[in-house]
Amino acid sequence: MHLYSTPAIHHASAPRREIAIRTVFNCLGPLTNPADAQAQLLGVTEKEMVPLMAEALRELGCVRAMVVHGEPGMDEFSTAGSTYALSLCSGMFHTLSCLPEDLGLHRCRAEDLSGGSPEENARIAIKLLRGLDRGPRLDLVLANAAAAILIGGCAKDLREGVEAARASVESGSAYMKLRLLVETCGNVERLEEAVARYG
Repeated sequence: MHLYSTPAIHHASAPRREIAIRTVFNCLGPLTNPADAQAQLLGVTEKEMVPLMAEALRELGCVRAMVVHGEPGMDEFSTAGSTYALSLCSGMFHTLSCLPEDLGLHRCRAEDLSGGSPEENARIAIKLLRGLDRGPRLDLVLANAAAAILIGGCAKDLREGVEAARASVESGSAYMKLRLLVETCGNVERLEEAVARYG
């Protein structure tokens, strides 16, 4: 049974916020997925944590996974520098190191990727998924979506994954997936209000 499937983990959320520094829970959170996912993309902010988290996923029975660290200190694929990753497939690890240019994407400055308030982040996300933002943030989204697509077995390599992700955004499929998720789990009227407000 995963830790997050028990009520006990709920009690850790408030102390985590109060401590306001990284603790073991920053590692435990991503590893305690109640969905028991067999394929996962997981990011870490420190490069030395990549093999530790990859090994933990293997021990937990994950079949396909990728643990990534991007420069400078990003817990995801980076378009501001290099990305180091370990991929797990059928119990075997493979090391990956790549630059944005290797994926056919443009390199940017880290500050080009920053977000803001919840409202600003909602505006950014909606514009990205509706194909209205074709700047550095889109390249970052495409890189990370490509990794997820590759792990899911729907692309032969990251470049193909980037093109699949780009096609999803440009066709409107990515936004429709968001809408379907909101319809299933939340309040679609709020999404429609956000789209009317932000893009």
